Amino acid sequence: MTAALLIALRTLRPFMDRNPRLPPLLAAAGLVYCHMAGAADLTQARELLKAHQAQAAFEQLQPLVEEQVDDVEFDFLYGYAASLSQHYQEALVAFDRVLSINPSHAGARIQSARALYALGAFDLAKTEFKRALELDVSESLKTDIQQQIQQIDASQTKQKQYLSGYLEYQIGHDSNVSSAISSTEGYQSALLNTYPMFRDLGMEASPPIGNSVLQPAPFQGWNAGLQGSYRYQPGQILYASAEAQRRNYYASAQAFNAMSLSFSGGSVWEQADSSIRLGLNLVQFAQEGESMTDPKTTNNKQSWGILAEYRPTLSGELLPALSTSYAKNEVPDFRAQETEQVQLGASVVWKNLRNDRQFVRVSYQYAKDTALAPLETYNPGKVTQGLRVFGQTNGPQRADLFFGLGWSMRDDGASFARGQQNVEYGKDTLIDWVVGAQIAVGADWSIKGQMMASQNSSNIPLFEFERREISVFIRRDFR
Repeated sequence: MTAALLIALRTLRPFMDRNPRLPPLLAAAGLVYCHMAGAADLTQARELLKAHQAQAAFEQLQPLVEEQVDDVEFDFLYGYAASLSQHYQEALVAFDRVLSINPSHAGARIQSARALYALGAFDLAKTEFKRALELDVSESLKTDIQQQIQQIDASQTKQKQYLSGYLEYQIGHDSNVSSAISSTEGYQSALLNTYPMFRDLGMEASPPIGNSVLQPAPFQGWNAGLQGSYRYQPGQILYASAEAQRRNYYASAQAFNAMSLSFSGGSVWEQADSSIRLGLNLVQFAQEGESMTDPKTTNNKQSWGILAEYRPTLSGELLPALSTSYAKNEVPDFRAQETEQVQLGASVVWKNLRNDRQFVRVSYQYAKDTALAPLETYNPGKVTQGLRVFGQTNGPQRADLFFGLGWSMRDDGASFARGQQNVEYGKDTLIDWVVGAQIAVGADWSIKGQMMASQNSSNIPLFEFERREISVFIRRDFR
C-alpha cells in the first residue's frame, strides 16, 4: 500500500506543482483511505476470530503493528489474536500499549492476566486479575475472574514439591589474583609508608612474598547447585539448597586455588503478598596459600549463621526486603582470626510485571565483626557497609544485558585488625563494577560473558590495589 501511494504521488507531481490546492486534498484523501483500509483489516480480523482462526488473524494484523501505533482498538485486537494463537509475549506487549494509554481497559487487563497465566507467571497473573476486579466490570465477569484466581491458588497449592539445579563451567583471566599492590616498587614504598619506623631507621623494604606478590593468571573453574522446596500446607514452605564452587589458577598462581561449599535451609511463611523467611547457613572455604615456613599452607575457614528476612507488600512492581543475620566465622589454623558477625540489610527490586527478565535491584548492607579470642597484638574486629545497584534488561535476540555498581567502606575496630604488625586503624573504600550479557542457546543452556573491576583505596598504603577480571560461563539448568 505504501509503495502504491509513492508511485501515485510521483505520477501526480506535475499536476500538484500547477495546482497548490491539490496536495492538501490528496493528503486528506490518503488519511481517509488509510483509515478505511485499517477498519477493513480489523473487520476481517474479527471475522477470522469468530471463525476460530486466531493464527490467521494474528498473521494478518502483525505487519500493521508499526502503522497502527497508539491505536487502542487495533492493539487490543492484535493482542487478543496473539494470545489465542499462543504468541503470548507479543500479546503482553500489545496489552501493555493499551494499558499505558487507558489503564482502565478491563479487556486488556483480563487478557494480559490470562497470557501471564499461560506463561506460568502465576503470581503476576494473580496481580493482574486483582487489578481487573477493581475496574468497572459486570458481576458475571467478576465471578469468572474470582474463579480464575481460585484456580491459580489451587495450582500453586498443588505444586508442593519443587527441585532444580545447575552445572556451570567457567574460564577467564584475573589481573591480580591476591589483590596485591600494583608493583614490587609500589609494595616496597607502601611498606615503608605503612611502618614509618623502618623508614626513620634508614632500613630498606624487603621484597614482597606470598600474598603480597601481584600475580596475573588465567583460571578455570566449575560451579554446581541444587535447591528444593516443599509446601507442606498453604502459605508454609520448607526449603534447602547446596552449592559448590571451585577455581583453579595456572602457573605460579596455583597456590591460590580455592574451593567453597555452602548449605542453607529453613522455612518461609507467606500471607497475602508478604513473607517471612527464617534459615540456617553454613559455608566451608579452603584456599591454598603461601607462608615463609610452609609454601603449601591451606587457609581453611568456615562460617555458620542464622538469617531472618521480611518481604512486605508495597506494590506489584516494587519488591522491598529487610534482613538481619548472625554468623560465627571460624579459622581452625589461627583462632585469633575468628569473629562473630551481625549484619543488617535492606533492598528494593523494581520488576517489570510483564517481562520478568527486566529488573533493577538496590541494596544496602551493614556488618560488624567482633573478635572472639583476640591476641594482644591481633584483633580482627571491623565494620563494613556498602551500597549496590544491579540491573538487567533485554538485549537483541535471546540475550539479557546486565550491569552492577558497588561501593563499600571498611573501618577497622582495632589498630591490629589486619595483622600483628599494622599499627593504624585502617579505613578503606572499595568501588567495583560488572557488565555482561547472558545468551540463551536452548531451553536449558546459556552462555554468559562478563567483565569485573575493583579498586580499593586505603589510609594504609599496603592494602591499596586494583583488580580486573574477564570470564565466560557455560551453564546447564535442570528443572
